[in-house]
Amino acid sequence: YLCGIIALTSNHPMNDYYEVRFALSPASSDMADLIADALGQAGYESFVAGDSETPGATLTAYVPAALFSRESTAEAILGALPDGFSATFEETFVEGRDWNAEWEKNYFSPVWSEAAWPWPAHSTPMCRRPT
Repeated sequence: YLCGIIALTSNHPMNDYYEVRFALSPASSDMADLIADALGQAGYESFVAGDSETPGATLTAYVPAALFSRESTAEAILGALPDGFSATFEETFVEGRDWNAEWEKNYFSPVWSEAAWPWPAHSTPMCRRPT
């Protein structure tokens, strides 16, 4: 039943997001953390720190499309920025898709071990090991 609900909603517009890329000046990992906190309170759901060559110079954040507005994003980061820091941002619309399938296709590699299988051989678990 739950699998049917997930399948029915996988391409629903509620899965649409905005990817918002922030450029921070001067670069500061602490400032990126403060901005991520402020954005989290504004409905942003996940964050990716910038590259390792210039830590704190960029931050990428994702927010459901229904919650995104340039004005609320600007207000959130302005409230988090102390004197001497600035931030700019640009957004890109990301059309909804089955994010679990994307993750499983690109990143997920299960490891099956008889020693880790929690059910006795005669039981019927909710999920079955692939054969």
